[in-house]
Amino acid sequence: MNYIIINLLEMKGPKNIKTLNIYSSNKVVTDLLELKNNMGAWKRVRTVNFEQGTFKDSMKNPIKVKFPITINARNIMIDFQTANVSKGNQLAFEKDLMVCPKCFRAVDDKYGLCQLCGENAFQCRNCRNINYERPDNFLCSECGVSRYMKYEVIISARDSYATESIDSEKSKELCERSIANHIQTMSTVSYTHLTLPTIYSVQISVGAGSLKK
Repeated sequence: MNYIIINLLEMKGPKNIKTLNIYSSNKVVTDLLELKNNMGAWKRVRTVNFEQGTFKDSMKNPIKVKFPITINARNIMIDFQTANVSKGNQLAFEKDLMVCPKCFRAVDDKYGLCQLCGENAFQCRNCRNINYERPDNFLCSECGVSRYMKYEVIISARDSYATESIDSEKSKELCERSIANHIQTMSTVSYTHLTLPTIYSVQISVGAGSLKK
């Protein structure tokens, strides 16, 4: 992985990005939940700090995060650290207007319940998950979609043959299973001509619900 570009498409509400942390992990897992609750498997590879309000400038000028050296990673995590929008030395405690996802009426109930249809306005617009611990969280804890912004992440990378060390019985079993699968796949290949890919980029549109390659 050479660099990451973040395009901000829309920003609204009282929150603003103050710090951007990028983590990588080269662990082979069968379920991403194994990494979600295991910060020891991640390594922070880049941190970008923003002055107040400057993150919104990326709507005009995309943020390009370059890495000093090429990063080998199977998994990428982007951590957005937020702060309330401030004006001078006074915090602008702007009330976050909640809208019912079903009837689109304004909701002012502290529990997020729509008085008309009973729908919960705190639910994620993409996967309907509700974060009861932090209902006003910046990103959905399940799918990563934000109610405050829409953005695209473009990753410039190419294939790598670097591997993670085998440090447990579970990782050994995963390695043996992977080798067996590759042997089975190669036994069914009837041709020997392989074309190695050049550098490519993956573009992820968060909030718009699309994945492009």
